[in-house]
Amino acid sequence: MDDVTSVYAAASTLDALKTNGELWAWGEKLDFISSAVEGKVAEPAKLMDDVIDVSTGLSYCYAVKSDGTLWVWGRDQYSSESGWNTGDTIVAPQKIMDGVAMVESHRGPGFLYIKTDGSLWQVSGPAPFYSGVRTPENPKKLLDSATTLFPGYTTPAPLPAVLIFDSENALWVQTDTVTPSKLMDNVKYAHGIGAVKESGDLYYFYHDGYLGLEALNMPN
Repeated sequence: MDDVTSVYAAASTLDALKTNGELWAWGEKLDFISSAVEGKVAEPAKLMDDVIDVSTGLSYCYAVKSDGTLWVWGRDQYSSESGWNTGDTIVAPQKIMDGVAMVESHRGPGFLYIKTDGSLWQVSGPAPFYSGVRTPENPKKLLDSATTLFPGYTTPAPLPAVLIFDSENALWVQTDTVTPSKLMDNVKYAHGIGAVKESGDLYYFYHDGYLGLEALNMPN
């Protein structure tokens, strides 16, 4: 495949986003794709057009289209205690929200999303992608201004986290708490377990979600 800008991996599928906004998928549990044989797709098949952002979990996928709509598909991994519809039901991509610019479901269940006005919100509970899909209820506003979301981890325990940039290049992190914590200012890049400041200094994340006090410089 040519002209691929990003690749996203779930437990049994791979998704590839091309530079022209086409989203392609292959793997298992893709019954809704016409070329699927017993739910399996051996060769990449196009899912959607006009996609600008994608986030995957164990067996589900979110996609944001250029018109600001948020779409989701996959299968249930959670119990019925929350009252969400459950079951191992596969559905085609379905729209669940408008006015979305970016999504991140790395910490799951639930997801974070940046609205087109720049505010950051969270939906808690299992992802609503089953039969009878519905608009997520009671989203919670976390920040007034956010620009980018990245998947991350803390060390030494590899706990999932979401890394958040705001409009002033400050880095925030959300781990096991609902409210994100501001970690540092003047950040150039962050992903995985570390961040690079505009000065070029490299920092890593402790298990509690805060940055280590020691700067780890990249070798020359």
